[in-house]
Amino acid sequence: MNMKRYVWFFIPILLYSSNYAICKAQRFDSALAKVKIEKILNKDPQNIQCLLQLANIYLKKGKISKGFDILTEAYSIDSNIVKNSKIAKILPFALHVTELKHMANLTNKYFYWSKLADGYFNLGIMSEAIVYYKKSLRIDSNQLNVRLRLSIAYGNIGQIYNSIDQVKEALKNNPKSFYANFYMARILKNEFKDSKDSKVYFKKAYNVLVNRKAKFKQKEYNRLINKLLMER
Repeated sequence: MNMKRYVWFFIPILLYSSNYAICKAQRFDSALAKVKIEKILNKDPQNIQCLLQLANIYLKKGKISKGFDILTEAYSIDSNIVKNSKIAKILPFALHVTELKHMANLTNKYFYWSKLADGYFNLGIMSEAIVYYKKSLRIDSNQLNVRLRLSIAYGNIGQIYNSIDQVKEALKNNPKSFYANFYMARILKNEFKDSKDSKVYFKKAYNVLVNRKAKFKQKEYNRLINKLLMER
């Protein structure tokens, strides 16, 4: 047997085996693995196991949008492998937000950015929600609910001054908004311990609610009245 030929026959197998092991590994140095996986994908861009592992690395690092993009790419190559992977439980959401992001980038319409942000907001991924709410507001700054959700998102990651700035902007455009006045009162009371000014905004919220009772369903009206009585 030609030994040289024998050796070269096994080199591709050994390289494939090494690559497969890297992409299948459960415990690894993520920074080092990321570099190795990206090198493999440069040569083999349709390597599903590597795509799944790279998506997982980005998700664990908190780069959710990037992780979802890679997961969706893997799904487009081989949906069955992705559906049967350990990461499959987040697949429906990943596909949904990736499609919304595609439409938002394609059309640059504010409501696509808002829907995309809502998806992340509802999942509790506030850093991503903030990015897309801001994109939506750059196109249409008069979206009251979007601005208030952005305020809540900032509050959830501890950026209180950014949170209150968004409520101030909402009140500037919508001074008779029940929720804008209510959120301002709660931030002043709970975050700034300013009971005097918070009472002013709680009173404004109460007056708006009572004067516009017809615009609220009875069940919602009763719930909001009770919340005000508990907070004041």
